[in-house]
Amino acid sequence: MKDDMFNVASRVQDERSFLEFLHVLAADRHDETAWENSTIEAFLDAAAAWGEVTAGKDAAAKSNENPWQRCAQILSAGKFYE
Repeated sequence: MKDDMFNVASRVQDERSFLEFLHVLAADRHDETAWENSTIEAFLDAAAAWGEVTAGKDAAAKSNENPWQRCAQILSAGKFYE
């Protein structure tokens, strides 16, 4: 996809933009079937693993974090994280 999914995720601000992100993520999967984690199980496992690894990082910044954006970032990581 032309725009990196993590960059798309970083623009999520609210529920509406999160839903738009989900549409973009689905289109990216449709257009680019060579994701690192090609099954739904692998994708979700990778997303959860990345979320756990990054959960404690930079606690001060996380206190102001947008939860919609965090969810989008976790899902975008499912595409590539091993």
